[in-house]
Amino acid sequence: MTLTSSLNTFASTLDDNIIEDLEKFHIVEKSDDLRLNDHITRAEVVKWFLFATGNYDIDHVGTDQIFSDVPPTHWVVKYVRTAWDSYIISGYEDNTFRPENNITYNELQKIIVSALGYTQYAEMQGGYPDGYLTYSEKNTT
Repeated sequence: MTLTSSLNTFASTLDDNIIEDLEKFHIVEKSDDLRLNDHITRAEVVKWFLFATGNYDIDHVGTDQIFSDVPPTHWVVKYVRTAWDSYIISGYEDNTFRPENNITYNELQKIIVSALGYTQYAEMQGGYPDGYLTYSEKNTT
């Protein structure tokens, strides 16, 4: 099952109570256009993971540029800075983050494993992507 079909299945089961719960936990906001049938971008995933892990107070975070394609004026810059500082994301070798690209399964697994604090174990398993996939799959079965 692909990530997209999983999300479509998830989206089809949502009701107003679930959306209200997501709002309570600051994962979505009432003003958000949820677009539940759309693909998910790398920028959206970073924001959601930070919110889901309680890192949604970003007012104090700086806007200095880390990646060449995330300027200080980009809406995701503070989330990217927070995720970078927390070792959740690392970007591409060409110093880009590609925030508007759809996230891949491998990229999502890396963010999940990193957000949970298991980067060093995934790196010992071979790094990206295989080490993260191996670690993720080993610890979910």
